[in-house]
Amino acid sequence: MRRIIISFFVILLIDFFMIILFIALHMTDEPLPIVANLQFGVLKYICGFPLVLINTEYPFFLSESTFPKQIIPMVIMNIVLQVLLLEIYFRIKK
Repeated sequence: MRRIIISFFVILLIDFFMIILFIALHMTDEPLPIVANLQFGVLKYICGFPLVLINTEYPFFLSESTFPKQIIPMVIMNIVLQVLLLEIYFRIKK
């Protein structure tokens, strides 16, 4: 149980840091730097896994200019799925 809680908060911190970094790198009038494009891919395909497999538009809020209301439940649901997948992996690995 402890490992599940720790995994949840570590993934939550990583997602939060990546979203803040994404906002900081995209606040420019110039074309996006290569780092911002790489960070977008990491945020979408790694931090967005497994929901990105179900809906290729997830995380859809990355390309919107307004803050959607469903962002918080979607991110939390994705983190819960990631933690469950990690727990299954660790139990199979044993």
